[in-house]
Amino acid sequence: MRTLIFVTALLAGTLSASPNCGDVVTGNVKLTANLICNESHGLIVGANGTKIDLNGFSIQCIGSGVDGSCQRLLVAPPNNVAPAAVHIGIISGSKSNVQIKGPGTITGFGLGVRMSGGSNNKITGLTVTGPPQPDATMNQRLLNPGILVASVSCVVPGDFLVHVTGNDVSNQSIGIFLDNAECVRVFDNHVHDNNSRFGDAHGIDLLNSRNNFIHKNMLDRNGAGRIGGVSDSGIQLLNGALAGNTSNNIVQQNIVSDNCGDGINATIGANNNTIVNNTARFNGQAAFGGQCLVPPAGTFFDLVERMGGPGNVWNPNNKCRTSGPTIPVGVCGPAE
Repeated sequence: MRTLIFVTALLAGTLSASPNCGDVVTGNVKLTANLICNESHGLIVGANGTKIDLNGFSIQCIGSGVDGSCQRLLVAPPNNVAPAAVHIGIISGSKSNVQIKGPGTITGFGLGVRMSGGSNNKITGLTVTGPPQPDATMNQRLLNPGILVASVSCVVPGDFLVHVTGNDVSNQSIGIFLDNAECVRVFDNHVHDNNSRFGDAHGIDLLNSRNNFIHKNMLDRNGAGRIGGVSDSGIQLLNGALAGNTSNNIVQQNIVSDNCGDGINATIGANNNTIVNNTARFNGQAAFGGQCLVPPAGTFFDLVERMGGPGNVWNPNNKCRTSGPTIPVGVCGPAE
């Protein structure tokens, strides 16, 4: 692995460069060519203040995964998983003032972008994708998040530490995944066609995460109509363990429609979240020519709690057609 230090001269502007797969980069980096990685990481952020501009180019991973990519798959028999390692398109760990921006594409990685720790970080304008899996019965994709934000802690709720905005995320198992994350703003993303072999596929998934703002995203065609430990969904709020705490998140003004599973789901103890002014319609009702299994009627809902915790607020200004039995009467109407 090489370490490349890119500096910006006072009058020169951003330095254009073509780093290699696995390079540690710092300073201001603007790609000038596509980057093809053979079962390896893409780029690794090496310092605070790093700015990576894909500049319309792509970072791609090829290998022994799903359809020749690096996404993890099920290889039968007997339930072998390949590739064993998770290769990541761009990694930022415990760094602040980092910007990763498009236009540009990150494709075929086991995880597209992983950002953990730090503050004042931005992931904007990217296309994160992988191989389509159009047949639910033949879907081989396992856990492959598109954008993962993890281990972020804040002191003041509303003081956003990470902004995930304006991205297009598709063909992963989970589009945007917040894991033990606080004060993340997820805004104006299009998250679609994310599915996997065994369920637990979601457009946006919050696991043990608090005080986040999920606002004005469009989510469609996520999931494959499966129920594993939890159901597929457009947006999921989930406590991953008894000690977990997914709470005080605001889910507002999202369009969550035509997903192959639930629309918005608070499950396994998620508590004191506010779900307000969303449009959730026709979830769990489509097959899309085989991408989604066709579940029995009444399996999935536009809004639902599945063993959700106390204090969740399901505002009547949500527009939805179907709801689970613990959603207040009048929140959803069959003609909406």
